[in-house]
Amino acid sequence: MLAAHCMTAADLCSMYKPWQLTEKLAKIIMEEFWLQGDEEKEQGIEPIAMMDRDKADQLPQSQVGFIVGICLPCYELLANILPETHPMVMGASSNLKKWKELAEKQGAEKETQSEA
Repeated sequence: MLAAHCMTAADLCSMYKPWQLTEKLAKIIMEEFWLQGDEEKEQGIEPIAMMDRDKADQLPQSQVGFIVGICLPCYELLANILPETHPMVMGASSNLKKWKELAEKQGAEKETQSEA
């Protein structure tokens, strides 16, 4: 079970890397998702929101949900078992703060635009 959890944490590793790399990797991964969504649209299938290029502006909020709901619980459990992995928790928490800031900024910009 520990090995499986370690593999999951490794698979999610882009979320605890330094911010510039995390942001770059998120955009690369999302481009792959959006390409799949584009193909689904061509086939007449409505893609889920995270794979819909037309909803790309939801990326920061999507990343907040992903880190809070998937990554941090994974890293925190691993850090409880293997304390030397605590930097994963710290890195993801730091990146969560950045994604939240971007999401809040986008929300404020949308609100300003809707008032205009």
